[in-house]
Amino acid sequence: MGVVRRMENSITSPTEMSKTIVYWKASGQEGKADQYFGQDPQVSVTSRSMHYSNTFFEGSVVVVHQQERGGHRLYMLHQDWHYARLMNGIEYSRKSHVPFSREDYLLAIVNLLYMNGWDRNEPVNFQGDRAGEIYVRPLAYRGASNILPLSGPDVYGFAIFAFPKPSYHGKKGDGFSVLAVPEPRTLAAPHMKRSDNYPQSDLWVERMKEFVGWLAREKPEIIIDGARVPPGERYERALEMLSGSLKEVLFCNVGGTVTEGSAENVAIVLKNYLLTPPVEAGALPGFTMQKTELIAEKLGLQPMRIGFSLGNAKKSDLLLLTGTAANAVKVDRIVECDWEVDENRNYFPKGPVRITSVGTLRGLEIYGKINEEHLKIKGGKSDIGKFGFYADECLSEKEMAQLREMAREVIRRGRLFSPKLVGKVPPSAETKLSEGKVLTYGKRLKI
Repeated sequence: MGVVRRMENSITSPTEMSKTIVYWKASGQEGKADQYFGQDPQVSVTSRSMHYSNTFFEGSVVVVHQQERGGHRLYMLHQDWHYARLMNGIEYSRKSHVPFSREDYLLAIVNLLYMNGWDRNEPVNFQGDRAGEIYVRPLAYRGASNILPLSGPDVYGFAIFAFPKPSYHGKKGDGFSVLAVPEPRTLAAPHMKRSDNYPQSDLWVERMKEFVGWLAREKPEIIIDGARVPPGERYERALEMLSGSLKEVLFCNVGGTVTEGSAENVAIVLKNYLLTPPVEAGALPGFTMQKTELIAEKLGLQPMRIGFSLGNAKKSDLLLLTGTAANAVKVDRIVECDWEVDENRNYFPKGPVRITSVGTLRGLEIYGKINEEHLKIKGGKSDIGKFGFYADECLSEKEMAQLREMAREVIRRGRLFSPKLVGKVPPSAETKLSEGKVLTYGKRLKI
């Protein structure tokens, strides 16, 4: 019985999708580590990541390419860049001990894909749908150590798990709405994927759900594009639309500059510019956004890293959220209201609810072209550059057979074991992203 079929029959959550996990247990010696496949690794209660964060992760995808003659291939989309950003994070933390190389990292992902049978069995996500992408989550965490003093010695453990990716926000319904967050967002390290960047996002996603419940319960006054919606059937339709379309939050920093969604970059098309906030404003230099900047150049737009306000976003031709998991999503409405806050920093919404429609026909046309080019990039057919390689280019038939046998061993043993990674990865991709290429850094835009 294959690994995928076994998991399909017992899926309870996304993480159940991949029982075959690879991780390195740091040995404490420079460059040394034990490698394991199998069940979830156990993180020590004395891990500094448990107490002080400093955990780094990436969210990358492997794209399933259907072949004309049947079957499919697995396309490793810019995994090199994810590895580089992960290493930058670890180096930023002043912890230089990394018990794996680029080759180990990439081979671990390839081996993981084959051990789960996704080279032969079409990936099916936990919603029961065929998945066009496999989500890969590498996680670097601090291993067991003395938690006092803070300056004590430390080494990193490392894990990778993967699962066929569901739709990030489900069905779009009546378009996509975002809730403008009243609490300013400040991050210690916005330029990297550090776990402690996300608690505020997690909190406001939950508050957004509570906001939807508040709408249904209190039925506050609704104002759409400056016009009050009167009671009756039209109001009920507006309330239903809003409750169904509100899928994301939008943060600003203390200066009122729009920074990000809950876990996505944000950009607007305004006049002939594609504007996205710089790292200094609190934004991650995301890969999907950088590819969007390259696409914008191709479309005749000028990409600029410069801050903009909610007011700028409301006037824009197009408001975009981009990310590896989200892809590129067009925002149709910005939702705002007044908020009360208590001494414990709990926020409570109060009416009226103000809804501003965003975008123009020009923006809709640009959005279509941007998504079309993103699909070409994911398909390995874009003239912008080469952004990946195929997993099967790393393995011989003998090595593929080894991995299938290894998968059977994981099921048979039901516990961890330490095999050897097999395969050979290609050299680093040469495609350069737009970081520092044609971008202008500056203060918040005033238009």
